[in-house]
Amino acid sequence: MPLVKRLIKLALTLLRVKHLPPYNFFKNKVRKKIFPDHICFEVTHRCTSDCVTCAAFFKRPDTSRRELSIKEIKKIIDEISSYRRKPYISITGGEPFLRSDILDILRYLEFRKVPYGIFTNATAITSGMIKRMKNLNPQRVQISLDGPKEIHDKIRRQPGAYAKTIETIKHIKQETKWKVLLVCVINVLNVRHLTEVAAIANQLGVDLRFEHVGFLTLKRLFQQKEITKHTLKITEASFVWDKNKEWLAMLDAGALYEEMLQIKKGKRKINIYFSPDLTKKKMEEYYSCSDEAVVSDTCYFPWFGAKINPYGDVFVCRGVYLPIGNILNNTLNALYNNKSSNNFRKHLKEKLLPACARCPWCASGDLCGAIL
Repeated sequence: MPLVKRLIKLALTLLRVKHLPPYNFFKNKVRKKIFPDHICFEVTHRCTSDCVTCAAFFKRPDTSRRELSIKEIKKIIDEISSYRRKPYISITGGEPFLRSDILDILRYLEFRKVPYGIFTNATAITSGMIKRMKNLNPQRVQISLDGPKEIHDKIRRQPGAYAKTIETIKHIKQETKWKVLLVCVINVLNVRHLTEVAAIANQLGVDLRFEHVGFLTLKRLFQQKEITKHTLKITEASFVWDKNKEWLAMLDAGALYEEMLQIKKGKRKINIYFSPDLTKKKMEEYYSCSDEAVVSDTCYFPWFGAKINPYGDVFVCRGVYLPIGNILNNTLNALYNNKSSNNFRKHLKEKLLPACARCPWCASGDLCGAIL
């Protein structure tokens, strides 16, 4: 079967088919219930860092609400594990290792045989934790690295973050067989240091993914809020990339493209990915803050993905603040197929939202890999 999948993916690649609809897209069209293949589970919004580029800038910990308890999280995992096709769970935050019961959550995922990965900044992981987790088998551990020491700590607004992150990566490499992937979000502060990031990853012997920072122009932000308020009837509409236009205008897209070309040509023992992998023209349009720039003309996330926040709110979009209900009051299956979810999918079928055109997540490459 793996060979068949690889042959299909090769054929699709040759045909330049990157946005093949997931099977749920067709099931949903005939009013069949669907269930996500990928769940982004934010187990906490608490974090050790205060990153200038973080997509979570609008969702700092809500002290008026209680985080899901370990008992409630286990109940969610029980439901997820009951499906024949178990979804992949991405355990993230905030910083997930700030939860005192994070190891219990990971162990329960293993007990229920649910595939999972971890996204962390690695500053809250101790050597003792690594020893206690060495027998766990996450499919992938993603660790943030924003630049060399001074740049990383400046972006994180956390002195000593770089040293702690590198130390943790080395311990993980020594104690476990985990697949580690470094993630670097491109921004004004680190744009001239990406080659150094690639060199650090190569020295550590771990793969690396560069991600373009997501943001909206003021025009698209206004259009987005109008549609979500009047068409989708979302009164507290938010979008995670409401970024400062002048701050991004300092980024030289042409120089960035040339640096990426040099990184691609460099000899190394690791894999390096770009998300999304934009052409020079697309990159210049994107960072020039053009209202007409389009990096994504397709969105299938609401048909194969979901997000759960620390308080149990469920979402079918990673970017638009559109809660479809709370998992404490209903099952994930019921929420994923309720009226709010289906109305949102129906709207996307007719016309993408203004924010979708600039969404780096939905333009992040080959969706065939997520559905085959």
